[in-house]
Amino acid sequence: MTQKFNKLKSIKAIFIFIFLGTIISCVSSQSQSNPEAEPNIEMHRVQDSTFHESGWYYANSTKGNFSVLMPIVFNDFTVTVNGYETYNIGSVSDEGIKLTVSQAKNLKDTPIDLKKIVANLDSPPKPISEIKYYSLYNYSAVNFFQKSVESAAFCKYANHNNYLYTMIIEFPYDQEGLVREIKDSFFDYLIIED
Repeated sequence: MTQKFNKLKSIKAIFIFIFLGTIISCVSSQSQSNPEAEPNIEMHRVQDSTFHESGWYYANSTKGNFSVLMPIVFNDFTVTVNGYETYNIGSVSDEGIKLTVSQAKNLKDTPIDLKKIVANLDSPPKPISEIKYYSLYNYSAVNFFQKSVESAAFCKYANHNNYLYTMIIEFPYDQEGLVREIKDSFFDYLIIED
């Protein structure tokens, strides 16, 4: 879309494992039985470069029901722990910018509550700001900014048919300007199929 996206380079194979570790820890924490179970990772596509007319890359989840546009090439994979699956798209730039999109079924007996999620994530060591609740297309969502000592992240949580879709751009502080320029394009293109 702009030349600034050219600054983001292709991911390195080593970053796949860093990204997978993050997803696996999230899936494991959602698991309701046998927390010692080993995750099963099914890689559908590695460094996919399906080009979109916008200048970004079109990422349609192989097993999930969502698609997004990514500013750099991406991986598409499923992580299964204790029979519980998450569907994921993700990439990491050479500059350390991590872009992830995940779809996970709500395992709790209560409906997904976006305000409660934000309240649970907001803590003194990792405060949340720039909170915006809204509806778009066929889902409700919240966007926010969260920072820690080492890095910061722009996040989007979307709720559709008892599934939670999570979009995160985590970045080192020296990349904040670039990330602020791309975050809205990244977040706005989440398309969820019914």
